[in-house]
Amino acid sequence: MSIFERKLVRKVSLDDSYSLKASIINSETTQGHTEYVIKVKRNVLPENSWFVRRRYNDFLSLHHSLQPSGINLPLPPKKIIGNMNRNFIAERQIALQNYLDILLNHSLLSSQLVVKKFLDPHNYHAFRELGLPALTIGLRGEVDIKIVKQLPQTGTRLRKEYYLVKMKSDPKQELILSWLPFGPDNPHDPQQIVSLLKVLTTLQHVNVVTLVKAGVCNDGAWVVREIRKTGSLLDTICGITKSPWNEQALKKYANYELRKPVPPEKIIDIVSQILQALAFFHHKGIPYGHLHNGNIVYEEGLVKLLDIENGMVGVSYLYRPLLTRVKQITSMQSLDVYCLGLAMFEMATGIPFTSQKEDFTDVPEQLRPIIVSILSAKSGRSGLPTVADLLNIDLFRQAAATPQPHVRLTTSAKKDFGTCAAKTIERIKEDYSRYRQEKRVLKLYEYLDESEGQILLCYKKKSKHAGGEDDINGNIPLERSASPSSTNSNINTTLSALSGQVSVNLPTDSTSDRQALLGAICTFNKDSLRKTNRPHCV
Repeated sequence: MSIFERKLVRKVSLDDSYSLKASIINSETTQGHTEYVIKVKRNVLPENSWFVRRRYNDFLSLHHSLQPSGINLPLPPKKIIGNMNRNFIAERQIALQNYLDILLNHSLLSSQLVVKKFLDPHNYHAFRELGLPALTIGLRGEVDIKIVKQLPQTGTRLRKEYYLVKMKSDPKQELILSWLPFGPDNPHDPQQIVSLLKVLTTLQHVNVVTLVKAGVCNDGAWVVREIRKTGSLLDTICGITKSPWNEQALKKYANYELRKPVPPEKIIDIVSQILQALAFFHHKGIPYGHLHNGNIVYEEGLVKLLDIENGMVGVSYLYRPLLTRVKQITSMQSLDVYCLGLAMFEMATGIPFTSQKEDFTDVPEQLRPIIVSILSAKSGRSGLPTVADLLNIDLFRQAAATPQPHVRLTTSAKKDFGTCAAKTIERIKEDYSRYRQEKRVLKLYEYLDESEGQILLCYKKKSKHAGGEDDINGNIPLERSASPSSTNSNINTTLSALSGQVSVNLPTDSTSDRQALLGAICTFNKDSLRKTNRPHCV
């Protein structure tokens, strides 16, 4: 390669945090066995969906791979005689669908590599970890680092790898090295990332784990830090006390029944110290965003935050499926506050928060108003509280951290940190827009009568279109289409009557697919409608 040629830097373009949805739409019998056709999608948009075929033995192999979790997943039993009976196949299809629903609704199980390969083989069939030999070659310039062994499946992040290392200057002290490939939110080249990592190694804060060394290799970033013998706060919640770094994450964290909440007094102490660290980050313009209980260490009454380098690498957030549904996240400050609320909920209840079912009854009374003000959809409409607002609460009011924190932050580094933050918030806003679009598409399905394919239309007739006048009481007449063909004509008439200028051409063929009808409705621009009195539909 020429010395003037710029090296191509690869980064992971696929976001592993996006949740998958799967529905078994059919079953086919071929060559003496049954295959189930599964439709998989990342959202309701057609371009993000695909089909996979799986036999029962494939489900069985997946089930065996998830056994270390200790969760009793309801996989239907194997049957040798009569397994080709149509009624049995239909019953098994329903049971397998229930199995997939439970699996994909579990945040940790759904993020496992075996599940990704099962449902998305196109993107994950060639997945390979970096491995010890490749990392050794990548670190050949770091003569003072000696790699002892790899720690497989230690963390919950799919592509992150951990290694036990020692420094030649102090061979008795064991350290941990973590390597992570550049993520989809990475806006910088490797040289800029190296500069930012060097800045983070100078960061000294009583509530932040100090980075011993950091660098870039193999299209990813690596950092060396001290091992925390007690593990993370998530290990404490899950009751893991012995050798937390040597156990498989699926075995440690998956079974929610084994978890225990943190006492309220300890939560108050932990959150108070976290707020001090977040206030320092926000003051210096250092983006974090990766606050969760797996990145919090609590030893002898002192909190230490981990993985402050993740924001520089551009990897996705653990809570991204929840963040994409919150309109109030418009800055790194609001992102950190919302992640803090999610971590507090998990500390207080022992289980992760789900936006589909907002239940705060198990949260202690002294913490409930604060958590509700952050996580509740109704409370969040007025905006999320800031770190300064939370520090002004008597529960979290503490003296300033000692010794005084500091970091060697240059002007160029501060600008690059700002670029990282802007890229992160921009992508969260894009995801929120997609989420809103999905909700609008799903809402359209509510207007469809699936049994008859009819749409109930409520509109105000105009004399130039219908040749009639409104009811004397101002009531607007209702019309219900009697067939798919009449539905199309009624929709065209309705939209023309409401807009006066906008014309939407929908398919007139009665045999056309209903998806085409929905697509035409989606393209209608409601901003061009004139304001009228809201009809009273019955």
